[in-house]
Amino acid sequence: MRPKRLFSLLVAGVALVGTLGVAAGTAQAADPYPPTSCPTISLTATTVAAGGSLTVTACGYTDGSQVSIDVFSTPVHIATLTAAGANGSVSADVTLPCSVEPGSHHFEVTGTDRQTGAVLKQSAAFTVTQSQACPASVVTPTENSGGSGGSLPFTGLELAAMLLAAAALIALGTTFVVLTRRRRQAAA
Repeated sequence: MRPKRLFSLLVAGVALVGTLGVAAGTAQAADPYPPTSCPTISLTATTVAAGGSLTVTACGYTDGSQVSIDVFSTPVHIATLTAAGANGSVSADVTLPCSVEPGSHHFEVTGTDRQTGAVLKQSAAFTVTQSQACPASVVTPTENSGGSGGSLPFTGLELAAMLLAAAALIALGTTFVVLTRRRRQAAA
C-alpha cells in the first residue's frame, strides 16, 4: 500500500478520535454529574419567632435513606424524613417549638451522603425572636420528601464516549499494523 494512502488513513483515524473527544467534552460541559448544586441546605427565612414556621430544604443524601433535622444551640429534634429523588432531597415545613430560646441557632440536617456513603451533616444558621403566642411543634413533610420524585440521575455518557474512543483507537492501530505487514510482504 502506498505511504500516501497509509498517511490518509492515519489522519482520518486521528480526526475521528478528535471528534469523539470533542463530543464527549461537549456533553460533559452541558450536564455535569454530580450536579454542582448538591449537597446544599436552605431556609425560607433566617429570622423566625418561636412558634413560627419556615421551610428547611436540603439535598445530597442517598435516595430512600433516613435524614434527621435538628435545631442546635440546645439540641431539639425536629423531624426524621426520607430522602427522595436523584439528588437525595428532603424538605419540610417546620413550626419551631416554644422551647427554642430566642437567639442564634442553626438547623443541622444529617443523613447518608449519596456519593460517598459517609455521614453528611449540613447546617444553616437562623435567629429566633420572642413570640407572644406559641403553638405546639408541627412538622409537615412537603411533596419532595420521601417516596419517588425528581429526575433520573445522569448515567453512562462519559463511559460510553471513552469506550467508543478506545474502540476507535484499537481499530486504527489494528488497521495500521495490517497495512504495514501487507506493505512489507509486497516489498519482499
